[in-house]
This record gives sequence, C-alpha cells and structure tokens, in this order.
Amino acid sequence: MRYTEIRSNIKYLRLVVKDGGEIVYKIPLFCAQQKADTFLLDHLAWLRKQVEIKSKLPSCQDRPPEYGDGEQWYYMGSPLELHVTLSAGVSGVTATADSLLVSVKGSQRSAAAAILKKWRRSSTEQYALQRIAELIQQFGSLHGLPLYGMPRPEIKIRVMRSRFGSCSSRGILTLAQHLCAFPPHLFDTVLIHELCHLKHMDHSRQFYGLCLNCDPDYFSHDSELKAWARGHPIF
Repeated sequence: MRYTEIRSNIKYLRLVVKDGGEIVYKIPLFCAQQKADTFLLDHLAWLRKQVEIKSKLPSCQDRPPEYGDGEQWYYMGSPLELHVTLSAGVSGVTATADSLLVSVKGSQRSAAAAILKKWRRSSTEQYALQRIAELIQQFGSLHGLPLYGMPRPEIKIRVMRSRFGSCSSRGILTLAQHLCAFPPHLFDTVLIHELCHLKHMDHSRQFYGLCLNCDPDYFSHDSELKAWARGHPIF
C-alpha cells in the first residue's frame, strides 16, 4: 500500500485518506519509526476500507477557481453566481440572494482572487465569533454541561486543506477560512467539535459524549459535513 509520509511538528500520529484514495501519513518529528510502523499495521484494515470508499469519490477541491463571471461559489450553504466588475471606487464583495458581486478597483481582474480570499476569511471569522458566544451562552443554560462559564476562546483563521479546524493545548481555535461556504448547521458542528476539545483534548468517549450533549445529532451532522465538503467546490 503506497502512501506519502510527512514528519512535522504535531503531537499525534495521523492517517488521512483523501478523496481519490491518496494516503497521507503524518508523523510527529521525534516519533520512533517502530512506533509509527506499528500504528500503521494496526490500522491497515481501516485504511483499506477508506481507500476503497474514497477512491470512488472525485474531489471537487481538485478544480481551482477561475474567478470568472458565472462561476459558482458557496456562501452559508447557498450557491451564488460570481460577477466581477472593475470600478474606480473601493474594492469589495457583496453577497446577495443569488450572486456574489466583486468590485475590483482599477483594471486588473486578477485582483479578484485576493479580494475574495480576504472576504472569505473575514466572513468566517465574523460568523465564528458570533456563534461561539451564542453557543457558550446556550451551553451555560443547560445543566450538567462542563462548558458552563467558559470564556470565549481566541480564534485564528487560516487556509486548511485537509481539516476543518483544530484546538491547541493553549485553548486557541484555528478554523479553515472556507467554512463560511458551508451551511450554518455544519459550520456549527465544527465549532462544537473544537469547543469540546477545550475540555477533552482527545477523541475519547468523554469527548464524544460532550459533543452529543451539545448536539444530539452530532454524528449525523459530522457525516453530512464531510459529504458536503466532498461534493461542493468551496475553493
């Protein structure tokens, strides 16, 4: 079984099977090779099953954006038609019910890429800040949830190709900048997952129990999240 091995400054061994069947094995820098080999052997059955499934799923992410008029972009789960116009005024992005209007100052349409990237990052950050505050308040109104009284964490927005988000040991949430493309309830699933990591930094039974306390449909929403990402061009 062929795979790409990457050693980086991470804490845990991680196997990733991409759409199309490509395997990426991420290994902590100072992890012993014997431990990495044992982990791989222990997960061979799971790997074969995932490769069989994902080799049949061509990823929409393989198609790069062209930033041309009529291209389909998603915002909060809704498909919007992209329209780029040159303007003598200020550059910016406006989302309407069915269109994504990009105004580019000057004569360079290629500047639309940078403008859209900045807008997407800002949109993801604004929604995340608002929803995190609301979710924490909601958790506080439910008896027995250990997230009661939790302060709002620091968040960072960055490009993430194979993950939706992460939570550091310092309590910093990092979110993929393209999350504003997803339907709100799936964006919330990512937020709930990372917020629960503030109490449990693993994927233990206790962690998933907390996720289910916050969202009784967590597992179905998590599956829907991954399926939605595979089936939509979110760039």
